[in-house]
Amino acid sequence: SIAYGVATPAVDGNVLRVLARLTACEDDVLKPSVKKELTALASALVPREDPGSFNHALMELGERVCLPNTMPRCEACPIAAHCAVGGTELAMKLPVRVKKKPRTVEQKTVMVLLTNESTPRVLLHRRDANGLLADLWELPNTDGHAENPPLPVAELERVSDWMELTAAKHIFTHKEWHMTGVLAVVKPTALPEGYEFVDAKALETDRALPTAFRAYAQMLPIWLKGETV
Repeated sequence: SIAYGVATPAVDGNVLRVLARLTACEDDVLKPSVKKELTALASALVPREDPGSFNHALMELGERVCLPNTMPRCEACPIAAHCAVGGTELAMKLPVRVKKKPRTVEQKTVMVLLTNESTPRVLLHRRDANGLLADLWELPNTDGHAENPPLPVAELERVSDWMELTAAKHIFTHKEWHMTGVLAVVKPTALPEGYEFVDAKALETDRALPTAFRAYAQMLPIWLKGETV
């Protein structure tokens, strides 16, 4: 809008504050849906003639008059007559910004369990139908950091020592997984429902792993060729 004269809004924190007070918006302005609505309002207000000056003025209005964290200077505001909360206590309470709760951190030990076959397969587990990563396949894992974790299936027999793998981290919206990886070789056996040995081809087609396990999944094509870890 400033450089090319395009009638498009510039919505920063100052503009969000002005628009929230102008419309008495008591919703969380950090929510994407609310910010989208206020941006649409700003877009409707931007004039085709000299939109850059308008956007500059609106940002300056928020910075110098419609002040944050205090009572705005409504007596000096050029659009006070159009403001839904001007001169009221509600003005000082707007805009509403709900702080995100800090993400919880969960420690995980991720197990890469390869069969001792000429063409190895890897053990996968299908997650519950509800909750995080619902119904997706994953590498078996357990809570906490364990150098010698219990095997996820009683029928399995480990035929090598655990080998420690690279630590990894994955961030979800409300939590973080801090993962320690371990690898071992096991004898193939019949498995209970929800567990499956898969080969490299299956991983490429119908058993793709969530990105949370990327640090280990990216090495699986090499390990499943029987190459040295």
